[in-house]
Amino acid sequence: MVSADLLDRNETRSPTAAEILELLRVRHSKDVFVDECKDGPTHYTQHVRMDAWVMPRSWANPATTAYEIKVSRSDFLSDHKWPAYLPLCHQFYFVCPAKLIAVEECPADAGLLWVTTTATRLYTKKKAPYRNVEIPEELWRYVLMCRAKIGHELQPADPQAVWNAWLDQKREAHDLGYRVRGRIAEIVEAANKRAERAESAVGRYESVREAMREVGLDPDARMSSWEVRSRVREAVDGIKPGLDRMLERTADQIELLRKALIVPESEEVPRSEPQGQGRS
Repeated sequence: MVSADLLDRNETRSPTAAEILELLRVRHSKDVFVDECKDGPTHYTQHVRMDAWVMPRSWANPATTAYEIKVSRSDFLSDHKWPAYLPLCHQFYFVCPAKLIAVEECPADAGLLWVTTTATRLYTKKKAPYRNVEIPEELWRYVLMCRAKIGHELQPADPQAVWNAWLDQKREAHDLGYRVRGRIAEIVEAANKRAERAESAVGRYESVREAMREVGLDPDARMSSWEVRSRVREAVDGIKPGLDRMLERTADQIELLRKALIVPESEEVPRSEPQGQGRS
């Protein structure tokens, strides 16, 4: 059984260079990752060796990155060779256990990654600046000729695998056709709704044109908004006198009708007395 003291020591121990390198490899699992990358063939008398060099599998973002791993303060303070890495990458990072290198100590041309004490995660403390450099041809040749795995002759295809691949492509094509048909139906439905709204708007537009003609306005004439308002106001003013006269006549008719419905007091019908009672 592992003691509590041993667990505490394991939780607080400093990550090793190998563990940090593996974290970088996982971080760039979808990229071209070259550890111990050099700038030329080994038989050169002098060459630069980077702990890791990375190229993303992307035509849109071909920026390369170099990493230098530090697990001790003395190694960082005595390192004077790292500037030679800058012409070999677009971005350069120091990678170290947490707090081994402070952010303010990190050179301006470099970024800084810290590793957790459990050696399970990398996190960025300072983003490396991008430098527009042209990667030397010797580095490309080294990566291709010395580190790339070249396949040999093509093996005959497995008939079952070919059949399965064909079935997969057929299913994908069917699913794609179904999604395309659904999308086309949505587009057609939306277009029909827009056409209905446009037709309704045209109908309202024609009603407005007809109303303009009725008040003496030419809907096709080029008139300013002030002219339109003025003509409408004139039309309304012309209607108002006749409307007033009509309202007056209507009021007179209502008054005559009211008087005709009122019965004079002298013409009221006398109320009958109850039967069985004589006069006093």
